[in-house]
Amino acid sequence: MSLPPVLVTLIDGELGLIDGHARAYAAYENGVSEIPAIFEDLHEIEGSTALYEHIHRAGPGRGVRSIADLKSRIVDPHEHERLWIGYCRAWLLENEADHGGG
Repeated sequence: MSLPPVLVTLIDGELGLIDGHARAYAAYENGVSEIPAIFEDLHEIEGSTALYEHIHRAGPGRGVRSIADLKSRIVDPHEHERLWIGYCRAWLLENEADHGGG
C-alpha cells in the first residue's frame, strides 16, 4: 500500500494529524503500522491555528483518541463537505474574532 504522506504537527505536546485522516485509517485497517508523514510547525500550516488546536483538544470528548476511533466517521466526499467542512466553517465564523482568524 503506497499512500501520499499525511500532515502532522505538535499541539499541546502531542502529535496531531492535520490532514490525511482517511489515508491513516485505510492504513490502519490494512494492518500498516507506519505511513509517510510530513511534520510542520503548527504556525507554518495554512489555515486557522485556533481551529486546529480546538479540533485536537475536542477530539477525546467526541470519542476520538486514536485513528481506530475513526471507524464510523469516514464518509463520502459529499457527507465530508456537509458534516466536517460545515462544522469547521461554522466554528471559524463563531470564533475567528476571538482568535484573530489564525
